[in-house]
Amino acid sequence: MTAHIARVALPVPLYKTFDYVITPEQRPTVGGRVKVPFGRQSKIGIVVELTEQSDFPLEQLKPIQEVLDEQPLWPQTLYRLLEWASRYYQYPLGEASQPSCQPHSEREKQHHMLKPNIGSYPAR
Repeated sequence: MTAHIARVALPVPLYKTFDYVITPEQRPTVGGRVKVPFGRQSKIGIVVELTEQSDFPLEQLKPIQEVLDEQPLWPQTLYRLLEWASRYYQYPLGEASQPSCQPHSEREKQHHMLKPNIGSYPAR
């Protein structure tokens, strides 16, 4: 029996996951990233569960646009730590896990934006 629904934690300030339909050719994995429609845009989230049931009718669920990872992003121990930190600090899992799953170049870009340019200050 294969799951037809993926529960996805998205980087939004909401303490809930969102259900998306898994199409027959897709093979998402728990702990892997997926690209999904969210409102008028697309977001990248983390699959937290694969299931057969949803609180909503299957016809109301939107399909996953793209499966980005074939394997989980983190080892099971690190994933459990992210879940714990999300509960402990009362921060949504989708937002708590987002910095650790950005592409390396994106993290590097943000690091350079935040790093002060010490050489630009006049010497005294």
